[in-house]
Amino acid sequence: MDPFLLIVRIVHIFAGVFWVRAALTFIAFVEPTAKALGPDSQRFMQHVVKKRRFPVFISIAAVLTIIAGSLLYWRDSGGLQLAGITSPSGLDFSVGAVAAILAFLIGTGVTRPSVNRLGQLGQEIAAAGAPPTAAQREELERIDRRMSAAGRAIMALLTIAVVAMATARYLPS
Repeated sequence: MDPFLLIVRIVHIFAGVFWVRAALTFIAFVEPTAKALGPDSQRFMQHVVKKRRFPVFISIAAVLTIIAGSLLYWRDSGGLQLAGITSPSGLDFSVGAVAAILAFLIGTGVTRPSVNRLGQLGQEIAAAGAPPTAAQREELERIDRRMSAAGRAIMALLTIAVVAMATARYLPS
């Protein structure tokens, strides 16, 4: 086996596993914990986002997964040959790739700005030394709904990507 191909596959698999697990951890554990903490959630989320840099690691894993996956897709499709792309395994890889890229775009375009805004709001509330104003509470709730919807969409898309990647090798090429 080609050593470059082996390295690219390992990067794709490990980064993809990290990305999916990190997204699941955030949606299933971090977000509900933050909601349960109420006013203390701002300190918790500040630590997760700013100190632990959780979103940065998810972004790095997503980018590595997509880059490595693109290289593998190029190779498996014979350099983007129509016959390779339209074969059953090529279509499966294509569905998985599109799902992963859409998940990345939602994470980058919706989740990341929402997390950043939550951080800003948390700082504003902390600086005021008072409970959030009605407008701030309303914005917090709006951001929470937006992030929850984005998280569900991301997990659905990543699930599609994982299933597609796991099954494509077993389909005719």
